[in-house]
Amino acid sequence: MSIYRLHKRWWLVFLGCLVCVLSACESTQSLNSISSQTVSTHTVGPNHTTTPTTKPAPQTSCPAAGTARAMVTEPLTLGNHPTIIYSTNQDTSNGGNADPLAGALKRYDVTTDSKTVVVNIPGARIDNAQVSNDGQWIFFTSASKSATTDQHGSMWDIKMQVVRVDGQDLQTLYCTTRGVTDLPYIKWSPDQQSIVFLGSTSSSGASDPNGNTAVLLLSTSTGQIQSIFVPTSNPLDWSITGFSSWADNTHIYMYGIEGHGQGKKNVYLLDITKGTNQHENNLTTILDGPFNGLASDSSKLYIDYNGCDQYSCSPPSSVVSMPATGGTSQTIWHSTQYNVTEACPINDHQLLVSIMNFQQHPGPSDTSHNGVWIMNGDGTLAQRLTTANQSTAPISNCTSATSHGSRAGDMYALAIRTQPVTSGQLVFGKTSSGTPTPFATYGDGLFADVVGWTTM
Repeated sequence: MSIYRLHKRWWLVFLGCLVCVLSACESTQSLNSISSQTVSTHTVGPNHTTTPTTKPAPQTSCPAAGTARAMVTEPLTLGNHPTIIYSTNQDTSNGGNADPLAGALKRYDVTTDSKTVVVNIPGARIDNAQVSNDGQWIFFTSASKSATTDQHGSMWDIKMQVVRVDGQDLQTLYCTTRGVTDLPYIKWSPDQQSIVFLGSTSSSGASDPNGNTAVLLLSTSTGQIQSIFVPTSNPLDWSITGFSSWADNTHIYMYGIEGHGQGKKNVYLLDITKGTNQHENNLTTILDGPFNGLASDSSKLYIDYNGCDQYSCSPPSSVVSMPATGGTSQTIWHSTQYNVTEACPINDHQLLVSIMNFQQHPGPSDTSHNGVWIMNGDGTLAQRLTTANQSTAPISNCTSATSHGSRAGDMYALAIRTQPVTSGQLVFGKTSSGTPTPFATYGDGLFADVVGWTTM
C-alpha cells in the first residue's frame, strides 16, 4: 500500500471521529440547556426542603367554565417542629355578610413561637380550608363578591385553590359563581387524589327531575369532574345530599336530611369505585336512625347524639364509636346530666368534646360542665379546656384527627369564642395536662379558625 493511500485512510478515520466528538458535545450542551429550564429546586430552610422535580408552572387564573385543571405538585420535605395552620378573614364589619377585605392562611410554629403568612388573598374570604393528609398542602376556597346577582341578591365568585404549606405553588383548580353558603361540603380524600363537592346536576350532565344537587368528584391528577351521586328523592320530603368526610380513599360518609330542616338521619357510605351517577339504592347504610354529628380518625367513626333544638340543648346525650366503614357500635359516653354538641378525634384514643346545656325558656339548666373537654376513649373526661361563657362551636371544622390534633397526637388546637361571637382566641395545649396557651387573637371584623396541623 502506498504512503498516499495510507495517509488518506488515516485522515478519513480522524475526520469521522472528530465529527462524532463534536456531535456528542453539541448534544450534551443541548441536554444541559433543556435540563436547566425544566428542573427546579427550592431550599426553604434548615427544617424543610423540596425535592427537585420537573413540573409545569401552577396557574391561579380560572380554568374554562365547567372544567377543572389537574393539581401541580412539587414535594416538600417537612421538618420536625409541630406547626398549626390557621385562617383569618378580615371583613368590613362584624356581620357575616360583610364585604371581605382579605383572607389569609397562616402557620404558627409551636417550637419557636413564630408566625408566618402562607398566603394572603385580597378582596376575598377563605373557607373550607383543610391540610392534606401528608401535611404538605392546604386546600381552601376563596370567595369574592361577584358582579352577578340572582333573585336572592349578591352572588360570589368562588375559587377552589391549593397552596403548599411553605407558601409556594398557589394554584386554582376550579371556579364557580353561586351563593357563598352553597359550598358548605368540600372534602379532600386522604390520598389527595379526589375532591368531592356539591354542584349543579345540569352542569355535570346528570338529569334530576326533583332539582336536587349532585355530588361531584374532581380528580386532582387529571382535572376531570364527574357526577358521582345524584339523589332522586323529593328534597321537600327526604334528601340525601349531605356528606361529612371521607371514610377512606374510596368511601364518603353521607347522611339523610329530613324535609323542612328537621335534622340528620342515617349514615351511608358512597363508594366512588361503583361509577358515576349513583342513586340512593347504591348506598350502604351503616347507621339507621337520627343523630347530631359525626367525625372520623380514619380507623373509627364517632357519632354524637343530643337533645338540641332551636330552643334548648338538654340531656340525655351519647357518643358512640364504630369501625370507619361500618360494623358494631360501642357507646363510649352517655349522660343524663350533660349534653355533648360536638366531638372531634385528636388522636387514636382521645376526642375534643363540647358540652353545652342551655335553654331559652324559663327553667333550671345545669351549666356546671359547659365548655370544651378532652374525652378519653373509655368515656372519662380527662381535662377541661374552656368554661361555660367562653366558647361556642369551637371544633366545628373537624375533617380528620389532624384538623385539631397534632400529627404526633400529643397536642390540640381550638378556637375560643366569646358570646356574642365578636372576638376570641386560638389556643393550643398538651393532651396530657396543662392550661391552653393563646397564639392568636381576633375581633373588630377579624375572624380566625384552626385549619389543621403539620410539621415545619
